[in-house]
Amino acid sequence: MNWKETLTFPPEVPISEKAKDLILRFCCESEQRIGASGVEEIKSNHFFEAVDWEHIRG
Repeated sequence: MNWKETLTFPPEVPISEKAKDLILRFCCESEQRIGASGVEEIKSNHFFEAVDWEHIRG
């Protein structure tokens, strides 16, 4: 996927800055991708700050 040239966030589509940031952190080479060093990196992202991970069933 050529996300650098094709991924856009149209201004008429409401999406938070936190969501945009998370999406862009998934769109990169696997070595630099969020979560490359473990799931805690994803869970601690500010997009998920209101999630109570201790009470989510696995």
